[in-house]
Amino acid sequence: MPTHLKGWGYFNSVIVKDSSQETLLGQNDTESMVKDWAKYLTKEQKAWLATQK
Repeated sequence: MPTHLKGWGYFNSVIVKDSSQETLLGQNDTESMVKDWAKYLTKEQKAWLATQK
């Protein structure tokens, strides 16, 4: 788990829950959900990496 990311708590408690529910209800597809997750986590990882220099 990338718990070092500032936005991890929000991702884990809000984004995962909401987007998973949307996908299960057929309001979204799995591919889009995973792409959205990757986009969010990539942004968070880049922000974290910028603080490590």
